[in-house]
Formats: sequence, C-alpha cells, structure tokens
Amino acid sequence: MKIQNSYVAEDDFISAFDELLKKDMPAKQCLEMIKSEEILISHFNNLKRTQRTIVEKYAKKKDSGEIVLDDKNNIVFKSKADEDKCKKEIGEIREEFIEIPLTNKVKIYEDDIFTARKLVLLKEVVDVVKRDTPEEPKK
Repeated sequence: MKIQNSYVAEDDFISAFDELLKKDMPAKQCLEMIKSEEILISHFNNLKRTQRTIVEKYAKKKDSGEIVLDDKNNIVFKSKADEDKCKKEIGEIREEFIEIPLTNKVKIYEDDIFTARKLVLLKEVVDVVKRDTPEEPKK
C-alpha cells in the first residue's frame, strides 16, 4: 500500500496511525500494521530532517547560524526567490509516496469515534464499513 508523504509529514499522523493499532483485526493485519508503523516512524523522522535541511539551505541566518524568525515566528528567507525554491523542494518531497507492507485497508465501523482530522490523515489506510449488528460505538 502506498501513502503520500504529505500525510506522513503531518505531526499528528503517527499518533492517528497508532490509534488504529488499538483496533481488533486479524493477526496477519496486526503484524503488517506493526511493521508499517516502524517504517512510517522512520520515514516521518527522515522527512522532518530533510525538510529542516532544505529550510536551512534557504533561510536567512543570524551570525550564530540560527534561523531568523519574524515577529509571528515565521521563517525569514534570504529572498523571495529562495522562499519559492524552498517551498518547491519541500512540495516535491511531499508529493512522493512511501510503500508500506499493509495488504488491506483497516476496517473501521461507521459508528466508531474518530476526529475528522484523523480520518483525513488515515484515509489511505482505512475503510469505513457498516456494522453487521448494532453495537455500542467503540473508541
């Protein structure tokens, strides 16, 4: 299964994915989920390092080497052209995909409790299905 880096790069993606590990699922899928999470955590960390390296390449720096931030805590770039190059490079990375060893999407019930934000992040790995028999919603 492939997941786009733009989802994996979000700070709350791993915690949303981790929530799926608490769901009951077939043993084979559990093992795939565990391996997938290991890969995703490593990939998330690599993405963050790569993005940081790109920002450091184009950001304006103090004499100490520290990146300059404006009064709203935004990064200040050396020029508009450098800001555009930075955004372009990061954008290209975010458009790429990572392969994880998940054979099937994780089934979650339509009455399970999730935030809209988590479902947006997990949309590539979950399948929302009807519950066969009515039951209390599960968290």
